[in-house]
Amino acid sequence: MPKPYPVPPDHGKYIYIYNNLLNNRVLYSLSRTLDNKDSLRQLTFVGKKSVPAALRKDVWAPMATVTFKETLMGTNTFRMLREFRRLHETSYSKELLQKPKKERTRILMNQKANSIADLAESIRMQVDRIKKIANPPPLKKGQKPRKNPPIKLAIPEEGDVVVKWSNIYDAQYAKAWPEVVVHGHLQRDGRHTAPAEGEKEVKEKAKIAQNIKEAKKGVVDEIMASRARSAKRAADIVL
Repeated sequence: MPKPYPVPPDHGKYIYIYNNLLNNRVLYSLSRTLDNKDSLRQLTFVGKKSVPAALRKDVWAPMATVTFKETLMGTNTFRMLREFRRLHETSYSKELLQKPKKERTRILMNQKANSIADLAESIRMQVDRIKKIANPPPLKKGQKPRKNPPIKLAIPEEGDVVVKWSNIYDAQYAKAWPEVVVHGHLQRDGRHTAPAEGEKEVKEKAKIAQNIKEAKKGVVDEIMASRARSAKRAADIVL
């Protein structure tokens, strides 16, 4: 039997959204670097040369990074974003079929505005779902409780979801954002790679721990040196 794929502890805590600089296509990733196989699987064939043979990472730039307090909420939002995007690319009005092929392909690939609106709607739906689970309606007469109750999650509060944008004005593509969402600017480490939000937190904690360790070591060294000086003075007095 093949070994199960190891899932990191923060799987689903971060969603990295990339935007194509040429056609405004969008890719979603749970890791800060785009995987070629998974990314190509997200791209729907909507016309000639709409799905490349390999991913060109130089034309994809980080558009936003979403941070969730609960990883389960992040994985569900990630799944909904991909489903919404596939729906946009495969279900459209009949008027679009009357346009030329090149123009129709260009319109279908331009999913930047749709993806931002989908993000706001996906988060809102997840918040409503968690509230419904936390406050279930009373059982009707003769209705039995579920054998396997749903996983209990804390009701999201303001600041539990943080969206950082490369261009903060992109947030205006959504009509409204849930109250739990807080917006910010994305500090990019490079042009084509999203910053490692989780790695930054780990590095900062490690740096603080190292400073505390060095401070404690300095205090211990000072105490030992003071004791050595005191012992030397006592030995000199005895002699």
